[in-house]
Amino acid sequence: MISRKLRLVITFSSTTDALLLEQSCKENQISGGLIPVPRMISASCGLAWSTNVKNEKDIQTLLDYIQVQPEGIYQCMI
Repeated sequence: MISRKLRLVITFSSTTDALLLEQSCKENQISGGLIPVPRMISASCGLAWSTNVKNEKDIQTLLDYIQVQPEGIYQCMI
C-alpha cells in the first residue's frame, strides 16, 4: 500500500511560473518539487509544486516577492 501524506500543492497557469517557483524555492532552501497536477485537482495536464504544508507561509511570501500568481493552492493527500 502506498502511504499518502498531506501536502501543499500549488498549481499554475503556465509552466514558466512553475519553473520560476522551483528555482526560487531552491535558492531560498524551501523543500519541495515539481509534480504532475493531481487528478483530484484537475483533469488537465500541467505542473504543480508540492511541499510540506508547514511551508505555506514561506511559499506565499515567495510568490508575492517573485510576482507569480498561482492558479490555486491546495492541501491534499498525495
